[in-house]
Amino acid sequence: MLRIPEKETAALDASRGGGIGDTSRSKSRRKQGESQAAWREANRAALKAHNKVGWAIRSGKLKRGVCSVCGSDRHVDAHHPTETDELAYQKPLEAIVWLCRSHHRQLHARLPKRGRK
Repeated sequence: MLRIPEKETAALDASRGGGIGDTSRSKSRRKQGESQAAWREANRAALKAHNKVGWAIRSGKLKRGVCSVCGSDRHVDAHHPTETDELAYQKPLEAIVWLCRSHHRQLHARLPKRGRK
């Protein structure tokens, strides 16, 4: 039976966060998880709307559109406009603007951060 050398075992343990001290990667992941948890807590309505849209797409009740900016049909995301937040969260399948990933990221880069301390 082959055995993994101790040097490699130690490296594997460290990469999983099981070695001596935390690696910068595990600290980064923990911080990201805490940030996501804070956002979820502060934006429950947005998360619920996001989940409903995902479920509707997977079940076939909603089809992805094309990007409203460039017309692309590749990597299109649903976006709930901030000016219609109340409607967007009450009827999340009706208040959707379809944006390609690139334009969706550009839009969110310009929007004020919500749910962050």
